[in-house]
Amino acid sequence: MGQLVTALDGTVVEANEALASMMGASRPEELVGFQPWRLLLREYVDQLAELTHELITGGVDHFEFEPRVRRLDGELRWFHVTATLIREPDGTPRSFLALVQDTTERRTAEERLSHLANIVESTSDLVGSADLRTGRLIYLNRAARELFGVGEKEVPRVHLLRIYTRDALHVWEHEIAPHLRAGRSWTGELPMRTAEGRVIQVLQTVTGEVDPDGTPVRSWSVGRDITERKLREEQLAHRALHDELTGLPNRALLLDRLEQALARSRRSGDPVAVLFLDLDRFKNVNDEYGHAAGDDLLAAVAHRLRSVVRPSDTVARLGGDEFVVVCEAVDETKALDLAQRLLATLEDEPFRVARNRLRVTASIGVATAVDPTSTHPEALLRDADAAMYRAKDLGRARIERFDDELRRKTLRRTKLADDLRSAVERGEIVPYYQPIVDIRSGEITGVEALARWQHPTRGLLTPGEFMEVAEETGLIVGLGVSILTRACDQLRRWQVEFGSRALKVHVNLSARQLAHRSLPTLVETAAENALVEPELLCLEITESVIMEDAERSVEVCHSLKRLGVELAVDDFGTGYSSLAYLKRLPVDVLKIDKAFVEDLTPDSRDSSVAMAIISLAHTLGLRCVAEGVENVEQLTALRGLECDEAQGFLIARPLPAEQLTPLLGKPLF
Repeated sequence: MGQLVTALDGTVVEANEALASMMGASRPEELVGFQPWRLLLREYVDQLAELTHELITGGVDHFEFEPRVRRLDGELRWFHVTATLIREPDGTPRSFLALVQDTTERRTAEERLSHLANIVESTSDLVGSADLRTGRLIYLNRAARELFGVGEKEVPRVHLLRIYTRDALHVWEHEIAPHLRAGRSWTGELPMRTAEGRVIQVLQTVTGEVDPDGTPVRSWSVGRDITERKLREEQLAHRALHDELTGLPNRALLLDRLEQALARSRRSGDPVAVLFLDLDRFKNVNDEYGHAAGDDLLAAVAHRLRSVVRPSDTVARLGGDEFVVVCEAVDETKALDLAQRLLATLEDEPFRVARNRLRVTASIGVATAVDPTSTHPEALLRDADAAMYRAKDLGRARIERFDDELRRKTLRRTKLADDLRSAVERGEIVPYYQPIVDIRSGEITGVEALARWQHPTRGLLTPGEFMEVAEETGLIVGLGVSILTRACDQLRRWQVEFGSRALKVHVNLSARQLAHRSLPTLVETAAENALVEPELLCLEITESVIMEDAERSVEVCHSLKRLGVELAVDDFGTGYSSLAYLKRLPVDVLKIDKAFVEDLTPDSRDSSVAMAIISLAHTLGLRCVAEGVENVEQLTALRGLECDEAQGFLIARPLPAEQLTPLLGKPLF
C-alpha cells in the first residue's frame, strides 16, 4: 500500500516505495517537493479541495476519495485515497497522511460488469437464472419479465412451472440435466408460456453449476422467441411442396409420397395405383370467363376430388388442369372403380363459377404397379399420363388403363425420343424445300423449309413421325435452330449463285420455340452468321399456337418484326383467332389451311371459306398463300378467288436443296 505525507499545500514531504511505483517514479525521492494533486484529472480537483477543507476545519476526521490520476509516465489509473490530518500538539494542522491503493483493475471489472448488466437488461433476448434445488427463478432480464408477466421483485417467488410447459420440464429432466451434470451446455428448443397463456417456441442455450456431488444447483439460460420464424419456415416448406392455388401436394411431394408408397409395397406386396386426371377443354373456361374463373374452378375440382378418396390417398396437382391420385393397396379393378367415382363427382353436379353453372368432364388414365421392385415413381406417373392421353384421343370424358399395347407404344415413343436426341446432335435432321409460287405466273417466289429426318435404319421420316415427340421433349428448340441455320446458309448459297434477292425462305416456329425467351436473338444470329438479310426470312406460326397465349404471341411477334423478318399465320382458319388479335399481329402473310383447299371447286362451301380468308387478307393488306394444292381444279379455283400464291404437290413436293436449285428462276406452270 502506498503512503505519503504532504504539507498543507499538497507538497510531498515523504513517500514510500509502493507509492513511488504507483505514481510511475523510479524511487520515492523523486516525489519529494512534488504536488500530486496536479496529476488529478480536472473533474476531481475541486472535490479534493472541498474534502481537505472539511478535514482542516474539523468537519470530518478523515475522508476517502477515489479519483482518476494521470501518472508521471502518462498512464491513467484509479487510486483509492484515505486521508487524515496530522496536527501539532496544540492542535494546529501540520500535514496530511494519505494511504493509497491502486483500484484500476477493480474499477475496470466493475465497469465491465455494469456494462454487461446493461446489455443483459436491454437485450431483446430472454436471459434468466434459476435455483434448480427449489425450482424457483433467481433472475430474469427485462425482456423476459415483460414476456412472462413477472415483476422485478416478484422474480424470486416464481416457479419454473409458471413459464415452462410440462413438455419443457420433461426435456429439462431427460436432456438438459444430463448435459449440466457432465459440465456441458445444452442448446435446443423449449416450449414456454407467455403472460397471456400463449405457448411459444424458444431456442435456448442453458449452462449450469453443480455441487460437489455433481447435482445441478443453478442454471443460466439465454433464449430467443423463434415462434414466428418457425411459422414462416413451415409456411415456406409448405409452399415448396404444395400447390398455392389448391393447397394440394405438388409434383415434388407427389413423387416423394409415390416413392414411399412403392417402398411400402415392396415390403407388403400390395399394389400401388396412380390415376392421372386432366380436365377436358379447360382452356375454354379461361378464354370465355377469364383466368380468375379458371382458378376458382380448379380449386373447386380439388375439393371434390379430395371428398371422394380415402384419407390415406394422395391427391396432387401437377400444374394447369392436371391432377394425380396415388392409392396404396389398390388393384387395377378398384382403381378403375375409383376413377369412375371421380368422374361422377365432377360430372353429376355443375360447378358454380363466375355466376355460371359449368359442367365439367375429365379424362383419366390409370396405371398400377403390380411389381413395385421394378417400378420407378416417374415411370409409373408417365404410364398413367400415357393412359390419360389415350383417353383424350378416344374422345375425352372417359377412363383408360395402361396396358401392354400402350406400354409397347410408350416404349416406342421413348426409343424415338432417344433416337431423335441423337439425330439432332448428329445433324440427321435436314431441311427439304417446297416451292411457293405466284399463282398467276407460276414463278417461284419463296420456299418453305420442312424438316426431314434421315434415319439410319428407317429411311427418310416426315415431321408427322417425329415432330410431336420433339415438341413434348423440348428437342424442338434445338431442332428448330438447326433447320433455321441450315435454311439461312442455303439461302446465302442461292444468292451467290443466282444473285437474286426476291426469293424468300419460310421457316416454321413451334409453340416451344415461340415461348423461348431468346428466340429473337437466335433468329438474328442465324441471319447474321449466314450473311443474309432478315427481310428474306418469313417465319410461320400456326394460328392455334398463336391463340394458346395470344397476348404473349403479339409481344413476341413484334420483337421478331423489329428484326426485319416477315411473319406468316400458318393453317389459317383452324385456330379460331379473333379479328381483334389478328389486327394486332404484325403479320405479312395468311396461309389458308389445306382443309379448305382439298375440296375446292367454284361451287363448294369451301370456296366461300377460302374467298372469305382471301378477302380478309387483302383487306388487311396481307398476301394470301394457299396450302395443299394438289390438282389443277383447285389451282384454277384459287386463281378465280384472286389468291396471291400457292404451294402443294401439284406444284412440287418438298425437295432437297440440290434437286430444287435447277428449278429456281423458272416458271413451274
